Amino acid sequence: HRYPNEEAFLNVLCSAAVLQHCRKGAVVIPPKAVTVPSKVTAEAEIGKKEDAAKARYAFISYVRKDQDEAELLRKLLMQNSVDTWMDTYNLPAGGNYPAEITRAIRECACFILVLSDEAQNSAAVAKEMELATMKFHKPLVILQIEPLDLNDAFMFYLGNQQIVQVYDITKDTPERRKVIHSVIRNVGSD
Repeated sequence: HRYPNEEAFLNVLCSAAVLQHCRKGAVVIPPKAVTVPSKVTAEAEIGKKEDAAKARYAFISYVRKDQDEAELLRKLLMQNSVDTWMDTYNLPAGGNYPAEITRAIRECACFILVLSDEAQNSAAVAKEMELATMKFHKPLVILQIEPLDLNDAFMFYLGNQQIVQVYDITKDTPERRKVIHSVIRNVGSD
């Protein structure tokens, strides 16, 4: 915001209780117009930093057809003390789903994609991938659950990413352990 004079700036900066103290010189303000961030902007930035500091969960992106695999992955992560965000558990009933999902991706410590042919052809998963990769630059863990060739859109998003093939998530394999350890490394621990 741009303030035309010192008095206008002081009225915004100082509460009524300390305005008199500010006028006595405790805060030196040049007499010309002063530009400062708005209170709303400053509070939003503080909130983002606090949320990022608390972001200790992994966002799981999947399609309904792959829900069983996503559920098993969630269970494995929780057994390893990793919190997760998954729509079936974390979306509030009647909530603003696009806003809730965007917030969850923005605030997550790690983005996990349960990759299948159906997932890479899902508009919803593509939107989540775009947010995670292009907008918020999240660490990605890609769990490929079936043989496939990446389509053009997912080649764009994942072309330089490591994709871990785990075709049977119920089996304790080095690949499955690699996924779990990668998520743990990205989410961190207390």
